[in-house]
Amino acid sequence: MVAAAFAESHVERRAGLRLVAEQVTPLVLANQRMLPLLPTLSELFVGGSLQRGFTVAVNGIGATSLALLLAAGPSQAGSWTAFVGVDGLGLAAVAEAGVALERLLVVDTVDTSTNVGVIAALVGAVDVVIVGPSLRIGPSELRRLAARLRESGSVLIQIGSREASGVDIGVQVTASEWLGLGEGYGLLRSRKVEVCAQGRGAASKARTASLLLPGPDGTPRRVDTPMSTHSGLPLRSDQAMHTTLSAM
Repeated sequence: MVAAAFAESHVERRAGLRLVAEQVTPLVLANQRMLPLLPTLSELFVGGSLQRGFTVAVNGIGATSLALLLAAGPSQAGSWTAFVGVDGLGLAAVAEAGVALERLLVVDTVDTSTNVGVIAALVGAVDVVIVGPSLRIGPSELRRLAARLRESGSVLIQIGSREASGVDIGVQVTASEWLGLGEGYGLLRSRKVEVCAQGRGAASKARTASLLLPGPDGTPRRVDTPMSTHSGLPLRSDQAMHTTLSAM
């Protein structure tokens, strides 16, 4: 009876250790796993994927659309996405970008003193957390969040962030032109943007891509033509477009 009891206790201990290992291993290996990106953005990132634990800053005209595009790949692969303080977010635009609405959380923060706490609570609970430009995260707060991101494997995407310290990779819309609008005539059909991504370590070499954001059908797509022409129709810069619309 003693031998049988000892064997049973030994089996129970091994089962308990196995359960603990299964719970701890994902956290240990989270920083080594990658989140898939849409082919539209894959060449902007090392390995064509978004590394877990990263902090990404997205800036420039169309930064919100670009952030949605970054989240679309992981979302379509089954990840949850959370938006915090992204003002004017339209669910139709989110779905059109490819983000699954059934795996989306939208948090509209009001009390600025609780912003970082809300973000920290979401890190680890969802794979991708997108923070709006109105929410400013200080350097010390960003460092604490970065440690939490590395532990949990979540990714933090900041729209309109100018903080260089603590950010693993920056994605910048460096140029933007509209297609379809002439000198006081025509309809806006799509916007072509030049995007540059650069960060630390393996991502220190700048990578660029040309995108239609959005394309003629509303969805983003890659393009390989120069900024000056596309489909034989004139492209208008955002500044020129503003001037044209003001004169109408």
